[in-house]
Amino acid sequence: MKVLKKTILVVVMATAVTLVAASAAQAKVIIHEGKGVGKARLGMVDTTAAKYLGAHQAMQRDSNYGSRVVYVIEFGKKTGGRYALEMLSNASHKVFMFTCNSAGYLTAKGIKAGSAESLLTAKYGSSLRRLPLSIYTWYTLGTHPYTQFIVKKSTHRVFQIIIGK
Repeated sequence: MKVLKKTILVVVMATAVTLVAASAAQAKVIIHEGKGVGKARLGMVDTTAAKYLGAHQAMQRDSNYGSRVVYVIEFGKKTGGRYALEMLSNASHKVFMFTCNSAGYLTAKGIKAGSAESLLTAKYGSSLRRLPLSIYTWYTLGTHPYTQFIVKKSTHRVFQIIIGK
């Protein structure tokens, strides 16, 4: 009987530890509008900022910027062709942009990828500038630095959040 009680206790403890670890892994990271993500900030050296953001892919040069030298570091799982977070830096390795593609990153006002457009406009109101395009509507908060909320017109949901200089 004592062996059975000890076994049950071990199973209960292991389950509790697993649940705590799983909830910690799903913890949300705060987007600081016009500043950065978590402890990482615009203008930081990319390798330092990457340490604050956790496990990531190797740094690589991003060829989408023509003759401009841009490096990208990708974080999290790739879903729908996009990583959860992308961090871009310039030739001097200074961070100039974060692109949040996952609900794991949210603003202090609770806006994240997947949030309803109506919630976005309710939370930020007239401080947003709106630019409707054919597929997306771009909402911009601030100027340089800025935060952009890209809303897909077909779903009326935030598709992506960009923090940049």
